[in-house]
Amino acid sequence: LFSCSAILEQSKAQLEINQFIDKTKAVMGQPDSMLHYADLAYQKAKTINDTKGLATAAKFKGVANYLKSDFKSSVKHYQEALKLFSSLKDTLEIAKANLNIAT
Repeated sequence: LFSCSAILEQSKAQLEINQFIDKTKAVMGQPDSMLHYADLAYQKAKTINDTKGLATAAKFKGVANYLKSDFKSSVKHYQEALKLFSSLKDTLEIAKANLNIAT
């Protein structure tokens, strides 16, 4: 059973994750800024075991590294995103992750 304060903290953390993801999208094309916000989202998602938040942040970390021509790191993050999206059975994001790995 969750207490009201625990539910409130979870909701607050989820809101922060979404804000960091939105900021990551807003700076698309600026890989250093993308990595900064995606990493903040990833770390916050880790604190509440938010699999979707972790997967989304990993995906954007992959995109940012791809833009920096750091393909080894890019593929590592895409593979992490694929694993996490697979655990959620999110078929659209699974397909996107596979496409990212292939390109």
